[in-house]
This record gives sequence, structure tokens and C-alpha cells, in this order.
Amino acid sequence: MNSLISLRHLHADADTIALIHGIGGLTKLQDLHEFRVKTEDGYRITELRDMRYIEGSLCISDLQKVANRAEATQANLSRKDGITCLHLKWDRNQSLKGKYNHFGKELSQYDIGQKEPLHVILLQKNDMPSDISGSIVNPSTLDPPINILQCLVPPRNLQKLKIFGYPGYSFPDWVQGLRYIQVIEISHCIELQVLPPMGQLEHLRKLKSYELPSIKDVSSDVYGTSNMVFRSLEELSFGSMVKWENWADAENREFFPNLQKLHINRCYNLRELPFMALGVGIKELSLSGCGSYCGTVSSYLHRLTCLTHLKVNDCSKKLILPCQKLVSLEYLHLSNCKELCVEGGILCMNNLKALHISSCHIVGLSLEEHLTRLLSGWASMFGEEQALDLKSTILQLVKEAGMKSKEIHLPVSSTVGLSKKSGRKRRDGQHKPEHIHIMSSLTDLTMDNLSQSLNLDNILCKLSTLRSLCLHKIHNISVLQEQWLEQIKSLQELEFSNCYLLRKLP
Repeated sequence: MNSLISLRHLHADADTIALIHGIGGLTKLQDLHEFRVKTEDGYRITELRDMRYIEGSLCISDLQKVANRAEATQANLSRKDGITCLHLKWDRNQSLKGKYNHFGKELSQYDIGQKEPLHVILLQKNDMPSDISGSIVNPSTLDPPINILQCLVPPRNLQKLKIFGYPGYSFPDWVQGLRYIQVIEISHCIELQVLPPMGQLEHLRKLKSYELPSIKDVSSDVYGTSNMVFRSLEELSFGSMVKWENWADAENREFFPNLQKLHINRCYNLRELPFMALGVGIKELSLSGCGSYCGTVSSYLHRLTCLTHLKVNDCSKKLILPCQKLVSLEYLHLSNCKELCVEGGILCMNNLKALHISSCHIVGLSLEEHLTRLLSGWASMFGEEQALDLKSTILQLVKEAGMKSKEIHLPVSSTVGLSKKSGRKRRDGQHKPEHIHIMSSLTDLTMDNLSQSLNLDNILCKLSTLRSLCLHKIHNISVLQEQWLEQIKSLQELEFSNCYLLRKLP
């Protein structure tokens, strides 16, 4: 195969390409989707030296088998100008067998009779490449991972960079010089302790970081020194960063001015998010495994009037959903929320298309929370000082009278659950609320494991566009006398599961 020196296109999978000895002889080859590094001659990373016509996407895997800087430098990645997407990949399994076990927990115990911690012994053993005969190569001949990565400088026109399983503690300086980079993905780097300075990459649109269990802080060093931070970033994702605690604010700088998608999943120890700096233009928000910061999510949602997609899973504190503020919301997914308060009622979200509620304990607002919610409106009418005085006076009166919050009628917005004309007097002298276009866009509805009783007559019969309905584990449902099902003319899919009080269908 290595004699086909004029070959430009080779259509084969990575397993087949890995069998070709001396593939570097195919100097005219334009597409090489994956190159697997081996320690034998004819399969080393130096085979890439003269393959300067490679274009598009290139993945270099098993980089733990690169012995030294000289080998990495001879790959000549910086001179392959046709490459727009580069994936640098180390063997993740070797790293996981070392410091972290299959459950993602650190191994701290010592092996019996050994002087080194168990994870150090395993990590050293797994990082030792073999030569042709299968003998273990002396680890002292291997350069540190950062020295290898330092020599794998990508071409200047690179648009997408993916780094998987990198075993180093930090990244080399060339990351901040990727002038045209648009996408960066960093994953499964279990020893990585600091993220590279990426805030000044002016064309960066998407940043994903996940499975980085040694990261404790996202410091201001990531942002750089300019007043504009992540100026073009549209999508930001963090996931499975189990030790992450602090996320530095950008202070007075313009922070994520174009951010539209924010995903934070399974970052259980994160204390606080810089919500005030994340902007109000976000359209898609996904939070899973919320840590201490989940208490401030509700106030942040009040500002997201452009939000179209919202997903919240495993929220350990009360989540207040300001339905009357989320006027643009189209997709709502809520599950495992310890306390969920639907402020204003879901029915007022007219643009909602898909609704999924699972294992959520639905509660109401306390008097204190009611007053706090109304405080912003009072402040605009009476001033902040008088609003605080008014709040304090009401709380004192309630305390002295011994009244419950449900006995107090607090002023609410005229737009909550009612149309603008709902308060007008009809000619016949009667008042009639006009619930026009209630959830008129909803097509998919899932309710799962809800203990609250549901009045389906008053809800489902109004959903004129509903196509898919799933009711699972709704303990208090009873449709013996209800006629809601036959009124949903648009329904195409219907699923009942574990509704124990359901005796028959209407």
C-alpha cells in the first residue's frame, strides 16, 4: 500500500488504515480521518511528516505512545494548512485505570507492600508503551505530556479542536494563538487542573468542557486581559466536573455578549454562577445536578425573556418558575425537583410546544416569597425604601394577627393567567375572564410521577393542538366521569402507565 505514492483518496475505516506499514509514503493523500500512533517503526507519528496535503478532519489517537518532543515535532502539523478540524486523542482507559475507578471516585488507598499509592503504580504501568517484542519501554525515556502537546502545534487556519484524554496538568501556550478557531472541546482529561486562556479568541463560537474531575476553579486567567470576554461565543457547556467549586466573575468587563446556549450538567460542588454577567439573550438553558447555585436560578429566569428551551434536572432547592416572564418558552423539561413552584401557572405560556414534568414536588409560594416577588414592582412605583418598609409592615401585621399566607389577598399582575380584556365589564353587566389561546402551541405533554391531583377537565380539554400525551405514575388521577379525552381532537399518541386509580377510559 505504501507504494501508491500518487493516491489521493483512501476509503477505509480506522482499523484498516492502522494496518498499513509506512503510510507516510502516501505523500499525496488528501483524506486521513484517523491515524493511530504505535511504537513500532513504520507506525510512529513521524509518518505524518511529509503528508502535507491532508485536508478537512484529522484525528491522531494513542498519543501516549509518542516517546519524545522530537517525534511530535516531526509530525509537522503546523504546515498542513488544509486541516480545519483536529482531534488529539490519548487512551482514556489507561488514565481511568489509574487515578479514578469506574465510579469516578479517587483511589486513595495504598496497595499492600507498596511504597507508592495504588493509583500511581497503575498509572505508571499503563502509560508504559511496548516495543515490537512486547517489552516495556523505560518510562524515563518518555517526555511529559505537555512537552508532547507543545510540539503538536496546529495549522493557523484551524477551525475546530478536540482534545480527549490528555493526561497533562495544563495546556501549552499555542491554544491562545488559535486565531480562527470556532469550536473547542476538551474532555476526559482527568489530571487537567487549569483551563487554557480562551477568552480572547475572537472567533470562538462553541466551547465544551466535560469529564474534567481535577478542575476546581475557572479563574479570571481564562478570560484574558481585554475588556471583551468571549465576544463571539454562542454555546457554552460544562459537564461532569465533580470538583469544580468557583467560577470567577468578569467584574466590569463585557462577559459573553452573544451567548445563546448554556449547559451545566453534574457539577455538584459548584457554589455560584456569574448569572449577572451571563447576559439575558440566552435562548437555551440546561441545568442538571444543580449545586449550591440552584437557589439563584429562579431570579435569573426572571430576566430570560428570550428563553425558548429550559431543562432543569435534579434541583435540590426550591425552583420558582416565573411563567408570566417566560413568554417565549417553547420546550420545558423539569424532573427531580425537590420543590417546584409554578408562579402564574403554566397555562399562561402560550408558545409552549413540549412540556415534560417528572418526579417534581409542586408547592406554593410562601408569604415571604410572594412579597419578594412583588417587591420589584413596588420599588418602581413607590421607591426602594418605601417598598421595603411596606414589605416589613405587611409581615409585621401578619405576625401580630397570626394569619396564614393563604388568607391574605396580595395584588398580582393583570396579565397572569388572564387576557388584557379580562377585567373589562361586559355589556350585560357580568365579568367573565377570557382565557384566549391558552397554551395554543403545545403538541407534546408528559407528566410523570406527580403526587398532586389533576383536574384534567380544566386543563387538557383546552389543548387544541395536543398530539402526544403521556401520563405515568399519576397516583390521584380519576377519569371515571370526565370527558376530556374525547375533546382533544388532534391527539395522535396516548400513553397511560402506572395510574393505579384509573379504572376505565372515558
